[in-house]
Amino acid sequence: MDDKPIFVTQTIETKRRNRYANILPLECSVVRLASMPTTATTSTTTSTATTYINANYISGEVAAASMFSSNGNDGQQYIACQAPKKQYLEEFWQMVWQENIPVIAMMTKCKEGTKVKATPYWSELPSATSSIQVQVEELPSDDLNIVRRR
Repeated sequence: MDDKPIFVTQTIETKRRNRYANILPLECSVVRLASMPTTATTSTTTSTATTYINANYISGEVAAASMFSSNGNDGQQYIACQAPKKQYLEEFWQMVWQENIPVIAMMTKCKEGTKVKATPYWSELPSATSSIQVQVEELPSDDLNIVRRR
């Protein structure tokens, strides 16, 4: 019997980064962030916390696969992740940059009633002191959809 955990082991710090406590990344396909230099240091930050994001690589096919092939994976590799909490937007954008993600598809509304389901990461960009800089080039929207391209 294999004693490896199915889900990524959770620490106090990684639990804070999860939007939902009952939706955890699988250990076998978790996205690991590369360590980045930070301007802030805290005694609770560990290497696990700084490389952790609740995200997994997934495989699949789409009808218009060539639309997603700029990352060199011929449209067969994707990442599923929780919408980032406001205080962890920099890690979200680090993942987008690190994994060369050409398209982000959000599958939830930012709010459902009074409950916040997602931080609008396209308008809450990393700060000027961040090691990651993001510039919104286009933000077309209608009542139902918002499209953001990197």
